Amino acid sequence: MLVASGLYNECIVIDKPLRLVGEDRNNTVIDGGSYNFWDPVTRVVSVLSENVTIEGFTIRNAFYGIYADHSDVFTARNNILRSNFRGLCVNNTSVSTITENIAVNNIEGITVENSSMCVIEYNVLANNWGGYPDLLVGAGISLGGSNSSMITNNFLTNHTVGAIMLGEAYGNIIANNTATNNDAYAVELYTSCENLVVNNTSIEDGGGIRVTAGSKNNVVIGNFVSKGIIGIGCSFSEGNVFAQNTLSNNTDGFAMEQVSNLFVGNLILNNTNGIGIHYSNSSIFHHNNLINNTVDVEEDIYANFNIWDDGAEGNYWDRYN
Repeated sequence: MLVASGLYNECIVIDKPLRLVGEDRNNTVIDGGSYNFWDPVTRVVSVLSENVTIEGFTIRNAFYGIYADHSDVFTARNNILRSNFRGLCVNNTSVSTITENIAVNNIEGITVENSSMCVIEYNVLANNWGGYPDLLVGAGISLGGSNSSMITNNFLTNHTVGAIMLGEAYGNIIANNTATNNDAYAVELYTSCENLVVNNTSIEDGGGIRVTAGSKNNVVIGNFVSKGIIGIGCSFSEGNVFAQNTLSNNTDGFAMEQVSNLFVGNLILNNTNGIGIHYSNSSIFHHNNLINNTVDVEEDIYANFNIWDDGAEGNYWDRYN
């Protein structure tokens, strides 16, 4: 169904298979008429059916911009999501695709809950904090209780809580995303297991990547983090692998507390503190390169017992002596 350019002041429900296409995403506008954190829940577009595609709209001024619930094979493409509480929310769905959207000035840009096999790619997410920084809300992409999904090739900037956040999420891939100037972490895994975080870039964020709160068996590999407070942080987690990451010009390259993980082949350079270890034992560090850090391994008040080689070779220290 092709929708002509214009302003449509309404909320719509899609309860049957449908492809809804706007003539021009900049000029085909659906306005929910209510954008306030305290307003009743309004949904500009509610998707309650399978096989639905929404493409080419500006969707604004509601609690939810797009809300999809129990919708198999749902696709949102090439939309602008502006000034909603949640720009796009997918709940209890499978095989969903969210691609080439712009989500700005929402509380949360894209939210996926209790869903599987979703693809979130080539989206631009900016300023999703809704004007309420004191409430400590404002994520770019939030994945909760969701499995086997892909978050790839997105650009995220200026979020209060975090750019990409996973909670109780399993078996997902977070790859090739770029985050900059976010107040918190570019990628955060919270109680999340067996995820792959690969080839992401974080520049001038509060932190690059964080793995915490019982997150296990995640692989964080090939990421670039620069000019943040913490390059990669991990706490209360075990069995994770951090490999071939580049951590440059951060206050802390790696910062860890109560963890037992594997750190191999990382480049840690030009940081104030290369590695900070607090109350942590049994991690393994080998074949990492520590170059031109003010302090390579920060001294802790506790004795920490970790392994600094693979049994044959250790790490490269530019100031070994």
